[in-house]
Amino acid sequence: MFQVMTKMLEEDSKSSFCDMFQKKYRRTLVIGIGLMLIQQLSGASGITFYSNAIFRKAGFSERLGSMIFGVFVIPKALIGMILVDKWGRRPLLLASAVGMSIGSLLIGVSFTLQEMNLLPELIPALVFINILVYFGFFAIGIGGLPWVIMSEIFPINIKVSAGTIVALTSWTTGWFEHFTYLRWLGECH
Repeated sequence: MFQVMTKMLEEDSKSSFCDMFQKKYRRTLVIGIGLMLIQQLSGASGITFYSNAIFRKAGFSERLGSMIFGVFVIPKALIGMILVDKWGRRPLLLASAVGMSIGSLLIGVSFTLQEMNLLPELIPALVFINILVYFGFFAIGIGGLPWVIMSEIFPINIKVSAGTIVALTSWTTGWFEHFTYLRWLGECH
């Protein structure tokens, strides 16, 4: 019985790289690539890697900000794992995107207030709190769900090829994000 199942699995999983571009797989490939683009272009990696520079620009303690930030994000990812079974993938992704948009908007408003020299004593705390809002929502949805969904949507015969393309898209987009963010920080100093 085991040998029969193994043989069936091997036959089902044989495909060439070009098979994933067939019309029947197009939608899943677009979804996988799209989710990775959303994840990377959300800016979360840039904020994570350059959080100290952002805290410095806002006037918030880099050491305290990094410490609280690290402690804050881990439990949020665990909450996301619990919520995904209760809410489902799509509602959690949408809630994550809406929360991240609000957090991002509020970070922008905080820096705009800083440029206008309004509420200077509140700006450091506002920027920090809004970064936590942004990352709380990122961690519960867009941070990890694209990888989970990607592993579920591809049929076994194209899983390796499609997963490779999706991961390549993610890492390439991440590199461009870091490069442009680094340039932006260089212009801000």
